[in-house]
Amino acid sequence: VCLPDYQLALRTPGISPLNNKVITKSILFNTPEYALFLEMTRKPKITKLIIGNGEASAISLCVYNDGILASNNLKDIDVYVNKYNLDLLTTPDILYMAYNKKMISEDKANHIWLEMIKKKRWLPNVSFTKYLENIEKSKV
Repeated sequence: VCLPDYQLALRTPGISPLNNKVITKSILFNTPEYALFLEMTRKPKITKLIIGNGEASAISLCVYNDGILASNNLKDIDVYVNKYNLDLLTTPDILYMAYNKKMISEDKANHIWLEMIKKKRWLPNVSFTKYLENIEKSKV
């Protein structure tokens, strides 16, 4: 998982990085990462949608560092995920993995889920418990 340096503060305390391979990287001037970042935030070629600095920096770093993109902003990033064939993790994916590895309880996952909904973040269900129920139904 690649995180731009300034996004370190967004990591959830108490959850270990996936496979202990979370790294931070800077985007330096006059690099391919920087060129792609500028394209996505100034004059996109593959879509008319200009995306935010956070999404653009994460995508750029993932493209050039073989990273896994972690984002819930699917509407803005979908075209880039498809173009660059990026691996993508969403909040439900991360919470589900943490729950299955017994890193967090179902109650803690529900709390995180609710806090995100309160902040107007889109999630596919009203609760983590409901998300789990839907996953179990889809396995049948």
